[in-house]
Amino acid sequence: MEVSTDCVVFGYGIDGLKVMLIEIGASELKGKWALPGDRVYVDEDLDQAAVRVLKELTGLENIPLQQAHTFGDADRVPGKRVVTIGFYTIINKMDVRPTPSKWADAASWFDVNNIPQLTFDHNAIITYALQKLRNRLRHSNRRTPLWESVLPEHFTLSELQHFYEVVLDRKFDKGNFRKKLNEMPYLIETEIFQTDVSHRPARLFKYDRKTHEKYAY
Repeated sequence: MEVSTDCVVFGYGIDGLKVMLIEIGASELKGKWALPGDRVYVDEDLDQAAVRVLKELTGLENIPLQQAHTFGDADRVPGKRVVTIGFYTIINKMDVRPTPSKWADAASWFDVNNIPQLTFDHNAIITYALQKLRNRLRHSNRRTPLWESVLPEHFTLSELQHFYEVVLDRKFDKGNFRKKLNEMPYLIETEIFQTDVSHRPARLFKYDRKTHEKYAY
């Protein structure tokens, strides 16, 4: 039996939520799209393997990854017994520039609502990871919020609302959303306002980790 790892990297942007896929450049699967994934070496931990594989195939590094689930259907890879551990994360896609290497011919962003048929069970892995991501966002009061590493250090409430709408794929009433923010004492109002805008500058907010740690524990 072989063990592999597959990485689901979600990319947030003003144009929606994307997922990174690679185009396979070798073997009988050449030309097909897949998640960045490869086998785990016998002398490395699972987390180390995920970090290595992501860097080797996309050039991305220093990306925090979390385990999502183990996928082990007996027929998930034809002719082989391969168990894969799925990892996932979300980043601001404007912060990175994917560079395909090793046996990946391309690394591109695809809209999560328009994903092609991928190799093996990779579509199912993405579906599972997306649900995991959305559940984390809905219940983020007990852990570092997803948007902390995706939004800039200072952001408007409209930008925060857009993040929620993009990830959860739904629209929120502005007034109701702002009321919900009252449950986040770690969301701190600053004395900084937007600059270089044609409309009335909005106040900027920031995430306060110390307040959150006190609130969560």
